[in-house]
Amino acid sequence: MDPGDFRRWYDTVAEDLHRYVRRLADGADEADDLFQETLARYLGSGFDADDPAERRRYLFRIATNLSRDRKRWSRRWGLGSLFERGGDPPETRYGDRIDVQRALARLPPRSRALLWLAYVHGMEHKEIAEIVGVASTSVRVLLSRARKKLLHNLERKHR
Repeated sequence: MDPGDFRRWYDTVAEDLHRYVRRLADGADEADDLFQETLARYLGSGFDADDPAERRRYLFRIATNLSRDRKRWSRRWGLGSLFERGGDPPETRYGDRIDVQRALARLPPRSRALLWLAYVHGMEHKEIAEIVGVASTSVRVLLSRARKKLLHNLERKHR
């Protein structure tokens, strides 16, 4: 990919990718690291597809896998995240929005990814399955569970 092609491609995916990794990460610094590492891995992979949707799915798959790997590494070495230690999410000054962010932060990374891809990006189950690494027939069930967990987290706040 030449620099001009990269710039045009970057302009079309950067904002969505950054919003996605912010939902996977446990803070702004981690999100920025995850964003940069995802782009670096994508460029280093040599992946070349003509279909922009396929390139996008591959990019989001890299971000999902990197996030999952970070969580595993963190658990393995005993480094709990900000939320696991009982802290508040970084954005804590926007009224009801706080409740949703906290509720999302309490979800496992895969549940966060499923909800974000389905409801923010409007992706089909097949696309979500490719990105998250599950069978497409499982996405409906996993999304249902993620919605229930999110609702439980939101209701827990108002009790």
